[in-house]
Amino acid sequence: MKRLLSFALIFGLVFAIFYCAKAPQKMEFKPDKVHLLPGLPDTSRVEGGIDAVPEGNMIRLEWLPSPEEEVVFYEIFRAHSRSEPFVLIAKVAVPDTSYQDGDVAFYEKNYYYVTSLTDEDDRSDPSDTLEYTLVPKVIHLAPSGTILETRPVFSWDEQNEHNYVIRLLESSSMKPVWIATVSSQYQDRVSVPFNSDGLAALDSLERGKDYQWRVDVSRPEAFIGSESEWSQFQIQ
Repeated sequence: MKRLLSFALIFGLVFAIFYCAKAPQKMEFKPDKVHLLPGLPDTSRVEGGIDAVPEGNMIRLEWLPSPEEEVVFYEIFRAHSRSEPFVLIAKVAVPDTSYQDGDVAFYEKNYYYVTSLTDEDDRSDPSDTLEYTLVPKVIHLAPSGTILETRPVFSWDEQNEHNYVIRLLESSSMKPVWIATVSSQYQDRVSVPFNSDGLAALDSLERGKDYQWRVDVSRPEAFIGSESEWSQFQIQ
């Protein structure tokens, strides 16, 4: 009986080893790294990459879509210094390729990287790390509503003596009409006449058309700023 039991145990062990050796093994797969898009200069005619947004006190991240069909999620990690551990703050489902981080504080550095994730939980290496620091928006923009002047004066409350970028668009086409860099005037209000630098697409704005504009805070340091909410006006 003992011999039979020993034989059965040995046979079972040999079978288990043989089966495990023959069983198909999961192929190791690592998705390609995500390409996180850096921010463009505030004076660019197009916008994209890591940046502030007009709609709230948030930082927007953008990345290129993964070409791999196995990828089903992107994971966003953040830290407030390069020396501290990065923490997972969000998981975004394919095909989305952007995320807005609203859990940020003014003047606090934010470092981000993104990974891709398959349905088998295979994770890519981290993307390049990008940083951004949010500062308060400018407020009390004028003009707004209905105005008469075809060469209006643009003004807003000074914001800690920063530099600024005016972005004026024609509302119907969203085409830039004027993108102007403005230095701090060290006063309570900043005031700038339309096309004061001679770089606008028009010498004067057209009556009956709708326009929208905003002011970006632009700092000498890279990766820091804010974007005001859009203000809209029409010239009668």
